[in-house]
Amino acid sequence: MSEYYDAGFDVDAYLASRPRYPACIYDRILGFHVGRTERLLDLGCGPGQASWPLLDHFENTLGLDPGEKMVQSAQSALKDLERKRAKSYQDRVQYRVGSAEKLEGVEDGSVDVVVAGTAAHWFEYEKMWQEVQRVTRKGSTVAFWTYDIAYPKEHGSLAKIVSDSAYVDLKPLLNEPGSSIIRSLYRKVPLPADTNAWEESSLQTYPVSEDDFVPVLPPQRGREGNWELLFEDVTTWKELAAVRRTNSSYLNWCRLNPGVPQEQDIASIQVGAMRAAVLKERKERGIGLEEGLDDEHVRMMRPMGLLLLRRR
Repeated sequence: MSEYYDAGFDVDAYLASRPRYPACIYDRILGFHVGRTERLLDLGCGPGQASWPLLDHFENTLGLDPGEKMVQSAQSALKDLERKRAKSYQDRVQYRVGSAEKLEGVEDGSVDVVVAGTAAHWFEYEKMWQEVQRVTRKGSTVAFWTYDIAYPKEHGSLAKIVSDSAYVDLKPLLNEPGSSIIRSLYRKVPLPADTNAWEESSLQTYPVSEDDFVPVLPPQRGREGNWELLFEDVTTWKELAAVRRTNSSYLNWCRLNPGVPQEQDIASIQVGAMRAAVLKERKERGIGLEEGLDDEHVRMMRPMGLLLLRRR
């Protein structure tokens, strides 16, 4: 995780490239929560966007992140959000440097909802759960969610190949156990040791294979299951490579391969191979032609997982 806090890390590129979360994530969190709505705590908040859809549902929000540059970016992005929404959050939303394992300045029993968007896989769980248990009160909710890497939505035959390109081919560059926890869509997040403090838990994930968590594609909307737990959009191959360049495995690759131009880096190589495979299926099998996309555009999806717990 430390690569995200190196002096050379581009926070602005991170914020611009990372996808926003779908409304169904927040609908499920609010539907699960039965407690008060005074204080929201966002752990590993990064640039802050994970909790934006929840800001108007709580009286106060505190976002914590270990990286000072991330916190500064969150503060700046909040000002942009205020202009877009034509309202002020300055008295209600605060971002500061802090960690999930040591919630300094957060009072006992003062928090109603704890969230972490694509961050919980970095936590030290024993310490984090102790602190979360300390600061939450009866009826509070913990909501951790994540998305996996991007897959060509309509190309089920390519799903295993794309998964292996990230998790097998780059295995020596992955930060573990975080990468495996992401891949499992949070099935591998250790739950609190003190089970008496928690009333209910729920893990909801997009349908994936049981052994290696490869998503079932294309999505079967309307069928039973959590098929809506995904992020999807039409993107360019260039934009997809830019997203891959925000992954920790790519940052580790750059350390081992300094000076390689972007057009020759691992992101360009892997995305180029994906592009060739997608275009081949379009031409030979007619897959993915429904939207009339040109060769430089593709509809991608990211499977998601949502872990919910309620405080006793």
